[in-house]
Amino acid sequence: MFLISPLHQIRLQQEKALEIMYEVRRTHFNNPDAHILYIKIFLSVETEIPEMLKPTQVEKDTAVKINISDEDYWYIIEKRVDADIKHDERDVNDPFAQQLTGKNINDEVSLGEKILGPKTGKIVDIKSKFSYAYQESFRKYEHLFPLDQGMDNMKIDDSEEIDDKERFQPMFDRIDQQQEYFDQIEKLYKEENITIGCFTNLVGSNSLDTWGSLMGNPELGIRCSIGDIEERSSILNGLNDSKPKLVVDIISLITLHSLDAADIVVSTFGKLCIAQSTIDELQNIISEREGMWSKREGIIVGKKGNRYVKQIINPEEMKQGIEYLKDIIRWIRNNCEVGQATAGSEMNQLRRRELNDMLQQHFLDTVLLASQPEHLLFSDDGRLRHYAKTTLNSDAGTNFQIEGVWTQVLLEHCVNQNLLDEADYDEMTIKLVCSRYYHTQFDADLLMEIAKRSNWKLSEPYNSFVLALGEERMNGHSALDVAVDFLFKLWEESILFRQKEFLTLGLLTGLTYERYAHDVLNQLARQIREKYRRYTPNQNHILRQIRNFQQIYPLEDNFTFLAENDIRVKETRVGIETILYEYIHNSKLPEVIADHYYYSLTVEQVYATLLYYLQNQEEIGAYLDDYLKFCQTARKEANSYIPDPTTPKNDSESTTQSPSENEQG
Repeated sequence: MFLISPLHQIRLQQEKALEIMYEVRRTHFNNPDAHILYIKIFLSVETEIPEMLKPTQVEKDTAVKINISDEDYWYIIEKRVDADIKHDERDVNDPFAQQLTGKNINDEVSLGEKILGPKTGKIVDIKSKFSYAYQESFRKYEHLFPLDQGMDNMKIDDSEEIDDKERFQPMFDRIDQQQEYFDQIEKLYKEENITIGCFTNLVGSNSLDTWGSLMGNPELGIRCSIGDIEERSSILNGLNDSKPKLVVDIISLITLHSLDAADIVVSTFGKLCIAQSTIDELQNIISEREGMWSKREGIIVGKKGNRYVKQIINPEEMKQGIEYLKDIIRWIRNNCEVGQATAGSEMNQLRRRELNDMLQQHFLDTVLLASQPEHLLFSDDGRLRHYAKTTLNSDAGTNFQIEGVWTQVLLEHCVNQNLLDEADYDEMTIKLVCSRYYHTQFDADLLMEIAKRSNWKLSEPYNSFVLALGEERMNGHSALDVAVDFLFKLWEESILFRQKEFLTLGLLTGLTYERYAHDVLNQLARQIREKYRRYTPNQNHILRQIRNFQQIYPLEDNFTFLAENDIRVKETRVGIETILYEYIHNSKLPEVIADHYYYSLTVEQVYATLLYYLQNQEEIGAYLDDYLKFCQTARKEANSYIPDPTTPKNDSESTTQSPSENEQG
């Protein structure tokens, strides 16, 4: 029943959608999801059916507020034989409802003869019963479901007696509490291998918003595999020997479309199998976005590190995103087959509900569909594939044999079958790496192309690629092989010596990220000597850069941390923001920056600053933003004290006197 209303909404039957959802809310009043979905549906259709939501007098499907003896009471007038007086409902044939029908605001209502004489009430408000239900759900939600995280609201004091800081402090306190909780969930994702579905449930979001937030956080990312080379080879060999049915989850579905690779995969493997609950999830997300953001500008306030940040929701951009999702649903109709998860019937129903709560229903249904013979689980959530293959049977009391694949390995198979051009494959790989799909494989040739696109500077997309060589982002042996081959190709390139130095140090920063640097750098030097046993000048240059990097590592040892907003290069008065501004905003080379501060800085210190920024882009990027905002504010304040020479002075100001003798002297 919860799904019927959105379906009517899709067919532009907004009135029918709202009527159905009103009945769902009434019937399932004890279910928080019924209230949340009603609010979403109401917000999405309110501007389309104003005549239905703005009655001018009491009639069927209106809510009437009557003041009786200085107390306000609501009455809902409906054509309903089961009208429930406990919920303030009155059937249209009820004598009191008939007396109210046709009346307007400020009209008096007779309440009959009482012991002390006739009594009357006064109509003070009339609204649609649908608007009343929306406001009631919003107002009472926290009281009805105090432990539910589906929706939260708070009141902001708008009185003039308090300043803005005091007015909004309760909101910031709530954001602080929420961020502490989110930090714990992010730590679980990073350290305890929870799935994307589990992460989504814990933060009370939806799958696509979670997908976006994971890609936006370099500490988290999408863990699409564990980087096992043997696993990758085994899957590719298996794909060569058979043509399995791919069962796609919502993450891989969106990934394919973001890469423009969906049609290629379908032409190679045939129509994809998809769970109905995955389509339902997409439709629910569309309904939510249409309701909350597509018709009005909004602001989301959150926290990153120690900074409060806001995101402006642009209705036009939101509409474009909604149309994009609708295009995907249309694509599903032509290129997917909706499967039935019959395997789930073997499971204990209580346990299935528990797994639904843990994984989300659409993820679990996808896994169960993939348990069928000759089916493969297609998911870029490596933790979900691992769970389906190893732990699910013990949790569910089943004996499924579930194997899985992810996007890049399917695209590599398409290249091997000459169904995808290698240049197109490389472009897709670049998108995956820059979207932080960790354990995405690439070689030294592609990294060289990326360095060239970055104008041989430490900038995007080179930064994303070298950081993708770090621990938990690429297998250690693979990362070392890429690094060795790339370094020799780089040092053979006809570019400035300083550019080679800087790119090499950037690569070493990424390679040692969250690894034991001493061991990694020694292994790298060993492999360079072994691969090129005959001495060459380039080999010597590379080894010298490794030694130089060892001298400035760990990078944070090059700085003095005086405060959260004051980080200085050690043994100098130069703040790191000065160096970063010159490099990022003025495009100055490291040696030029060092020459400008030649009394204070060495080139190595400038390198250390830029590499520290590379390793901590989100944190130091926020630090630099705060510095720039401070400078802008200070500049405005300074300019406010400088008189405008074009502004005429008043008479008193323009009257001059001869200076006294003392003043002349």
